[in-house]
Amino acid sequence: MLTVLTLYAVGAPALAAAAAPTAPAPPTAPMAAGQPGALVIIGTGGFSVNDLAPDATPTLWQLFREGAAAVTTARSGYSTTCPIDGWLSLSAGAPTGAVRPGPAGSDPAERPCPPIPTPALASSGTATRVPDWTAYQEAARTDKAQLGLLGQALAERGTCVQAIGPGAAAAAAQPDGAVARYAAWSPDTLLATLAACPVSIVDVGGVRGPGNLPAGEIAEGTREAQLSAIDARIGAVLEAGPNGADYLITSMSDAGTVPRLRLAIARGPRFGPGTLESTATRQPGLIVGADVAATAVWLESATLPEGMTGRPLTVVPAIDASDSRARERVDALVDLELSTQRAHTLVGPFFFLIGGAAVLGLLVGMLAWRLTRGRLQGHQRLHRLARLERVATLAAGVPVATFLISLLPWWRAPRPIVWLIAGVLLLAGALAWVAHWGPWGRRLAGPTAVVCAVTAAVIGVDVVAGSRLQLISLMGLQPVGGGRYFGMGNVSFALFGSAVLLLAAILAGSLLHTGRRGLALAVVGGLGAVAVLVDGAPFWGADAGGPPALVVGVAVLLFAVHGGRPTLRRLAIVGVVGVGLVALLAVLDWLRPVQERTHLGAFVQRVVDGTAWEVIADKGRANLAVLLGADQALAPLVPVVVLALLYAVWRPQSRLGRPLAPIWARRPSLRSGMLAVLALLIVAALINDSSVAIAAAAGPLVLPLLVSLRLRVAALDERASAPSRSARRGEPRPAAATTPSPPTRRARAAARRTFGSPR
Repeated sequence: MLTVLTLYAVGAPALAAAAAPTAPAPPTAPMAAGQPGALVIIGTGGFSVNDLAPDATPTLWQLFREGAAAVTTARSGYSTTCPIDGWLSLSAGAPTGAVRPGPAGSDPAERPCPPIPTPALASSGTATRVPDWTAYQEAARTDKAQLGLLGQALAERGTCVQAIGPGAAAAAAQPDGAVARYAAWSPDTLLATLAACPVSIVDVGGVRGPGNLPAGEIAEGTREAQLSAIDARIGAVLEAGPNGADYLITSMSDAGTVPRLRLAIARGPRFGPGTLESTATRQPGLIVGADVAATAVWLESATLPEGMTGRPLTVVPAIDASDSRARERVDALVDLELSTQRAHTLVGPFFFLIGGAAVLGLLVGMLAWRLTRGRLQGHQRLHRLARLERVATLAAGVPVATFLISLLPWWRAPRPIVWLIAGVLLLAGALAWVAHWGPWGRRLAGPTAVVCAVTAAVIGVDVVAGSRLQLISLMGLQPVGGGRYFGMGNVSFALFGSAVLLLAAILAGSLLHTGRRGLALAVVGGLGAVAVLVDGAPFWGADAGGPPALVVGVAVLLFAVHGGRPTLRRLAIVGVVGVGLVALLAVLDWLRPVQERTHLGAFVQRVVDGTAWEVIADKGRANLAVLLGADQALAPLVPVVVLALLYAVWRPQSRLGRPLAPIWARRPSLRSGMLAVLALLIVAALINDSSVAIAAAAGPLVLPLLVSLRLRVAALDERASAPSRSARRGEPRPAAATTPSPPTRRARAAARRTFGSPR
């Protein structure tokens, strides 16, 4: 038992370090691609949807009302994005950024942003090369990005690109840093410069500060003054721009040291009023910064170059362009930005409080049990064990409750963390009540089966439905961090895979008890096949590292149900089958058009290009850095405790395994299920770049369930050793000198409902 608590204590902080529902979208409006027209990309920074107001930003409000908008991620190689990072990411069509010099060991996000270099104008009015380009290229190679991809793709199409302002020069540059046409910002020359080329990129400046600025940076005026100046510059561009042009306005960087989702607006003949979306996120109203570069290339050529991670923007049309509809869209985007931001900032505090309370509560309960067990009567000991077991079941329900709570707008509350914790505990408590209510509550593994079934069903259905709950769940995708926006994330996979395997083991054990081995094999195989499909299909989970691990875990369980042992040869065959399955899914995804591929198809393209080994090496280095404690000091302990738990399950008669041995003695199928779960976690840790996160993510589900099972076994042992029938039912022993009183109906019902028969 102490081993289980230690695992939970180590896993909870590691998970904290690792990690709004929207209405179904109407049909997406088609976008005319490959029909060149005037396009103006206006880049800014630090601007969010909360800053939109008809009085304070009239130009942007008009653009928002007449066009389509979305909140967008601003990503770089660091946790925050500087202005130069946003322009370089636009150039590469993928997240990248400049190196931020500073003291060794300091957080780059806390360092001042490097300035955007101004190109030197040649006598002909062109810029020969962007300053510091070589340093930018070295940083981009580290981020696996290719600078100059936007400029090169447009140049190959024969499209002239005009850059206005220093940031625009970095975005429009060729791979060698050369800029074909460049002009400094000047309202007096905007009319001529915007008419020079069919595609123009304009730097109108951005908002920096005045709060949350790194030490050494100084804000240029108040936030209101900066917003007003940007709005005025955008108005000047609109007034001088070509008739019939499309405008893409994007906020590409953060305002300080706090990362947030920013704002993007598209207006023009090909962008009517509505909400922007792209297949890069599959979430209406949420796009990635790289989508702007992909859209610019797509509009001109109807093709996308390899290396661009963004996808062309499309529009979910609004009913009209009225102010009332615009305000509804603003409210929806503000709600999406607020929910993701608060979920991102509360991950650490939430799991510190919940994990700490769970570990402390179980430790106190176990200590109190050891100190008072000898002084308690039989019915008192049973009731004490029942309360502890229900607390453990409630703790196991917390992970799925963090997904279900996304159905409720907790982020709008004045004190969101209070409402979040209260809501999660209420949902977890309701799940614990359901797990003990009904005939399943009288079986040894009944509550465990219910918690696993609900966990697997919620995560699986959410992935199939578009990952809406995961988008703002504390154990979900975290779009502010810019990792994933749909499908099965690493944390979700750990919970989903563990729940499926444990549920399959419990169901198979019940069938084996009645002699139906064939049906037990079919149940395990069927659940495993569905889980692999949900996790690996490009249109659902789109997970590359999960299916092989799931196949191995299911195979371990199938071998146990069949009666054989998972030898190294058999596991090697299973591993080959799992890798082949993922390879097949990836190739099928790769055969689709570039703009429809997921990262599975993108990896196949890297194999074709001969750059796949770089991705594999990066994953290996990332795993090694995590295991060495680069991010969290406790991270190196996670594999140690996972291997310790594996040894305890594999060798139940050992000193480490004896606390859990009574569970396996009563339910051998549960031991097979735990071995399958541990095999899944180990394989997933080896082939993914978030090994510690995957192993730690399963802890809040698996470890409380083990505690719950052990407590139920202890209660059954207490009942078996009770001296009388009333004590075995959990009823108080009558006093010797008084007339025995009949047991209350509540006591009898509680005893039957909590422990029931030992089946």
